[in-house]
Amino acid sequence: MAGKLWFTIGMLFGMGCYPAWAQDAPKLRTIDGRQANAAVDAAVPKAAPETAKESVKADQKLPVSDIQLPAPAYISKSTRKELANRVASLYKLNAIRNSTVGVQIVDLDSGSVIYAHDEDKLLKPASNTKLVTTAAAMGILGPDYQFKTELLAQGKIDKGVLNGNLQLYIDHDFTWSVRFYEAGDVPMRGLIQQLKAAGINKINGKVIVSGYVVFGGQPTNTLDSAAHLRRVAKNFETLLSQQHVQHGKFEVSQTAKRSGTPVATWLSPMLSEAIVPLNRASHNEYADMLAMAMGAKVYGKSTYAAGTKAISEWLEKNHLNIKGFRQNDGSGLSHENRMSAAFFTSLVAHMLKSPYGREWAASLSISGYDGTYGGRMAGDSSKGRVYAKTGTLRDTISSSGFLVNKYDGHTYAFSVLVNGMRNRKLTRQAIDRILSVFAGNHMGSQMPETPRFASFRQETDGRVMARWDAVADVVGYRVYRSFDGNTWQVAAETKDTALVMPDEGAHLRITAVKQNGMESLPSLIYSYRPGKKKLTIIEAAQCRSDDAMRPANHLIAHERPLGALAGADWGVETIRTQDNAPTDAMLYHATVCNGELKITDFKPVPEIPTIINIVDAHTLTQEHSTCAPESGKLMGCLGEPAVSRDRRLGDLDKNYRLRKAAGSGSTRPSSVNSWNGAKTVLKLASMPVAMRSTTSKGGSITVVGFDLQALDSQASLDSVWNKLMQ
Repeated sequence: MAGKLWFTIGMLFGMGCYPAWAQDAPKLRTIDGRQANAAVDAAVPKAAPETAKESVKADQKLPVSDIQLPAPAYISKSTRKELANRVASLYKLNAIRNSTVGVQIVDLDSGSVIYAHDEDKLLKPASNTKLVTTAAAMGILGPDYQFKTELLAQGKIDKGVLNGNLQLYIDHDFTWSVRFYEAGDVPMRGLIQQLKAAGINKINGKVIVSGYVVFGGQPTNTLDSAAHLRRVAKNFETLLSQQHVQHGKFEVSQTAKRSGTPVATWLSPMLSEAIVPLNRASHNEYADMLAMAMGAKVYGKSTYAAGTKAISEWLEKNHLNIKGFRQNDGSGLSHENRMSAAFFTSLVAHMLKSPYGREWAASLSISGYDGTYGGRMAGDSSKGRVYAKTGTLRDTISSSGFLVNKYDGHTYAFSVLVNGMRNRKLTRQAIDRILSVFAGNHMGSQMPETPRFASFRQETDGRVMARWDAVADVVGYRVYRSFDGNTWQVAAETKDTALVMPDEGAHLRITAVKQNGMESLPSLIYSYRPGKKKLTIIEAAQCRSDDAMRPANHLIAHERPLGALAGADWGVETIRTQDNAPTDAMLYHATVCNGELKITDFKPVPEIPTIINIVDAHTLTQEHSTCAPESGKLMGCLGEPAVSRDRRLGDLDKNYRLRKAAGSGSTRPSSVNSWNGAKTVLKLASMPVAMRSTTSKGGSITVVGFDLQALDSQASLDSVWNKLMQ
């Protein structure tokens, strides 16, 4: 495997540190070739997509369950009544007693509404409107969408002189700020460098600055796109002079049509990255510019009217009820916007089932951690478990999103809209008290511990066994299986802690189930493919030393295993038995504890590259050691400060560093000292590759880190993986 070395590390939010091998199971069950039932539904955190059956090939049928486990546990009618009474008592609080309140709470695992109060009443949503704007943008533009800025030559170039005008055309880019770059003028500097690289040092004509941009910007400001463009023109003129590029008169024309031959191009961070500060910091200017971008994309008009029309049509196309729905902007500043609590819960449910649900969810504020919810709901039952968008107007406070219950593992979409409020602080506290009712243990039981795979091992009779540690107080285990690492189905339900692996390769994860039907969070994904292939993949699970550093464990269900990214190139090593006969080994189970990599029977074969995927590497200590992954030494591979609690990533050789998803939603790199054409700093710093090393026997080892909350879409991860495999 060849390629550049990028010191970048991420986190997968693994499910814990656990022993290398488990006891042999009392009985062994075989997965054979009969069809199984599909997973219950496609809700976060553990259910499989509803389209899973469509992905299964005819010759790769899923196995049948050998026992029937209890149906999933849901809230009883009596408990719902009790919850409703508790919420009703909160309406007597002074903060909301005389306000209009719309509430809906939906259990996404069962699809049932567990509480509602004036849920269909059309109210001012305030900045909850940004949920609608960003959701539609992910669908209309796509998570990998990048806003393009170009320098266009309107004339011939002769001996370094452009005999004509130069147009700076900006296509609705709202990322020109320190939230994304070291400074807001970074894109302009990169464009000028490309201009000079194209041999242009003098412009005989005008410099026309056109398009739509947010340059700098403040979260609470009202968008004035013309003012932003004028500031860009002023700064661009200064930068051209500093770089000794002669030019004529500057002209600012927001509506000037794109014209000329491109001589320089700048692409923004991907949309999935850009919406993070938009939602977490509740940035009005970003949201309104994004709405206008959708209007331009769909109707060729950069107006709120065109943008909101495109959004409404997207909502209708996806069967979301917008009866009475009214949206006049992207930010929610308009007092004429009208939406209901029921609409928001349906939007959340739709997005979490969508192909870009993980990226959209990762942009929301996290209770007790990031964004506008960073100081709210930070108690034991809710910290790191509430993903929300807040909203504030003169007379409105709102919160919509989803929470993952600590005790039953279910995901609850929620929306609380309060109009006619009198005290912001007290109203926010009242909303949080309402949500806290549904964050408690209302099923009267705690979900079981997550099962932990112990080993894949080939027995003396040639069978390959998958084993996991037994979980206390459960009646059995539900085995999920995938062929592509993306769509999952129930493969078996069993009382045992071991299964005979099928002949074809597959990815597995398991859950434990109690007698009352409560199901655990899914295990880490482990993969199997018989036969010698081009490389071996090791999934390494980080010690779970500090649960408070690990919000969003439930999103693990959306991560794809490295084997799925590698396609047909991954497989098991071929090792030698005592009589020197070749035999197939399995993917190794590994844990990373206290900076040491512990891999059962890890014997790298020189001719087969080995890839180690590190989970939660950000919790490792800041100590230096020799890079020797084959002997468990990882810290020297990762380097400082690539591993840190503020999730700082970077290529230390070129001094690129990136802080992703910090408290303010910042994705700003701390330093930049080189350029590479139109390639953005974010693209360079987001590469999920930590280190390559060579074993003492000449084998190749690659240490890799994938960040579950990395804001790259799955398509971008696939693209990076393809580059790694070249």
